[in-house]
Amino acid sequence: MIKLKLIFAILTLFSITVSAVDEPQIEHGVLDLRDGGLDAYSEIDLTGEWELYWGELLDFADFVEDSSLQPTAFIRVPQVWNTLLVDSVFLPAHGYGTYRLRVYLDRVDEPLALKFGSISTAFTLYVNDTLIRE
Repeated sequence: MIKLKLIFAILTLFSITVSAVDEPQIEHGVLDLRDGGLDAYSEIDLTGEWELYWGELLDFADFVEDSSLQPTAFIRVPQVWNTLLVDSVFLPAHGYGTYRLRVYLDRVDEPLALKFGSISTAFTLYVNDTLIRE
């Protein structure tokens, strides 16, 4: 019985480790869920490395009209931006900017949702060119 419990514990730890490695990651402002990535998870954490356009309020049309726009930096979300070094200087605590995350999907067969807690700052959230919340 002890051996059975030990084997079960090892398999459980192994499965947790494997599933943590497989979870999609946001890198350089991109979350790629193509090739079945969306179907594999009921929830996907949006913590990761997002694009930050410091001192710019951009919307979907800005990115469509000018594909050469380059982010000021990549910032780990959630994180405050005044911990971010840009040109050897920390960004100030007060200011504004645009965060951008590009999500690549094969298809969308059913409605998708965003779930987030309180945001203690002014914001406007767009998905493509549709205002979701502000």
